[in-house]
This record gives sequence, structure tokens and C-alpha cells, in this order.
Amino acid sequence: MSRFGVAVKRILVGRPQRSDRLAHTLLPKRVALPVFASDAMSSVAYAPEEIFLTLSAAGIAAYAIAPWVGLAVVVVLLTVVTSYRQNVHAYPSGGGDYEVATVNLGRKAGLTVASALLVDYTLTVAVSISSAAANIGALIPYVGEHKVGFAVVAIIVLTAMNLRGVRESGVAFAVPTYAFIAGIAAMIIWGLTRIVLMGDCRQINGVDTTSIVRQYGLDTVVELIDRVPYPEAVAMMQRSHLLLVLAPERHQLVVPAKIYDYLGTGSAVMALAESGATADLMAETQCGPCFSHTDIAGIREYLAGLLASGRFRDLRNQPETFARYDARALTARLVAEITRVEADAERQVMVRT
Repeated sequence: MSRFGVAVKRILVGRPQRSDRLAHTLLPKRVALPVFASDAMSSVAYAPEEIFLTLSAAGIAAYAIAPWVGLAVVVVLLTVVTSYRQNVHAYPSGGGDYEVATVNLGRKAGLTVASALLVDYTLTVAVSISSAAANIGALIPYVGEHKVGFAVVAIIVLTAMNLRGVRESGVAFAVPTYAFIAGIAAMIIWGLTRIVLMGDCRQINGVDTTSIVRQYGLDTVVELIDRVPYPEAVAMMQRSHLLLVLAPERHQLVVPAKIYDYLGTGSAVMALAESGATADLMAETQCGPCFSHTDIAGIREYLAGLLASGRFRDLRNQPETFARYDARALTARLVAEITRVEADAERQVMVRT
């Protein structure tokens, strides 16, 4: 290797270590714990979002089982931790799952486990970096516009840091991991404080909603209600003359899951949404009008006409709407779509091979 190549390798990877000096590269527990637990910790950054996204296919009511899903995850995590502790005591040489499978089941089983671990690590990097790019991109527009480039650079930097050895990169990985744990703990404590001690979460961007309602002179016509159990919320929706859907302006392919609960109550719906998936759903179900966020005059005219005539749409006379957008029907359609995509992917693989 040329001198230039050696110099670049020294800068990126560091000096080579003698085999008899490897014992001096052991990490203290306070550094080793966040370094080797970062895989599980990274899942906390995106797994809850994916759980809620999956449950939303069955409607807001499915969110009630989210704590049980979390409990199942905890059980799996405890099982993994218990298994790892047994492996560490039984095989202290550090061979991990590969050594366990090879010693007990043979070389082929060991290679199979090693291959599975490589696939697992590759997918972990892909999902973690993609999630990081999406989260950071939501905060920094430039990253949001160049997610692929950000992901590639991040993988290169992390690879270079790992190639220098766990001892050299340990502190660099430990600091953000501990900061992440502290951030999660602070978020949980603050959320519990607001719910348990303050009694409600009536804030929008840090501003109390009561003051916002009073600022616009709506305190005589707007009633703020604390959190209520889901069955009670559904009963309130059924008693309502008109339900409001606020669709995100930037993400036109996103449909608020609450709209499916609205359809199930049979009450009339009004949506504030630009052209997109929400507007298309409103037109397809004919459950009510859809206005742009800036169409103040149109909204005022529509509400004034409703109040003057007293004629509110009742969707309970449209059983076909319920049948199509019932939670079970939506879940069945989602399963059918996933099955179709898998079948198409398999056909493409067969054609290529």
C-alpha cells in the first residue's frame, strides 16, 4: 500500500493494534452499556410511531390496545436480556450467537445465525438512518430535501467511527445515547406532570387554548372539554350536528384517522383540507364539504346556512358508507393490498431470476 493510502487509513481507522494489547481496549460499563445497547435504544425513536401507524388502520379505537402492545414489547425485551445474560456467562469468550449456535448445533447452524445477524444489522442501519433523516428533516428543511444524501453521509461517518474501534468511538456514541435517554425520561416526566398534576393538556405550541378562545371572543360559544374515555367521546360525536376534520397542509397523502370514527358516528362532517387524500375521501363519501384553510368566506357562509336552515346531514341513512369504511372492512382492504404487493414483488423476483 502506498504511503498516501497508509496515511488515509491511519486517519480514518487509526493505528493497528497488536493482538496481545486487545485486553486494554475493554470498555468500562458506563461506556459499554450505551454503546452495545444503542441498537435497542434506537428502536424507541421510531417503533412507537410505527405501532400507532399500524393501529390507525383499524381506527382511533385501536389505540386503546397500544399499552398492551408496549407490554408485549417489554416481555420480548426481558426475554432477550435474560437470554443474553445466560449466553455471556456460558460463553465468556464473546462469540455471541454465532458461537452458541456453532458449538451446540454445528457449523452450518452457526453460519445461518451469522447470515441472519448480518441481515438484521443491515436492516437496523437502514431503518434507523431513514428514521433519523425523517425526524431531522422535519426540523431542518435542507435535510428534508436531501434525505438520501444525509443518510449516505451519516452511514459513512458512523462506519469510520466504528472502524477506529469501540474504545476510541465509545465516548462519542455514549454521549448521544445518554442524552437520548435523558430526553425520553424528561418527556415522560413532563407529560405525566401535565396530565396528572395540571389536569389537562390544553396547550397549542405552548399557549393555553383558553386564552386563544378568549382572544377571538369565542368564550361564549366554545366549550373546552378535558380528556374523556373513548366510548364517551364516540357518544359525544354521535350527538354532534357537525364534526370538524383538520387535515395537514403539507402532507396531502395523509388522512387523519379520526375521520373514520366520524364516518362511523353518522354525523355530518366538514373538513379543512387542500386538494389531496382527505378531500378525495370527503367527496367519495359525500359526508360533507371540504374547504381550503384560507376560504374564510366559504366556511362562514356554509355554517351560517346550516344554522339558518337547521338541516344537518345524517349519514346513518347511508349504510353502504358504513360498510365500506368500517374498521374491519378497512383492515381487510389493507391486508388485501399488502398481499397484492407481496405477490407482485414475488413475480418480479421470479422474472429476474
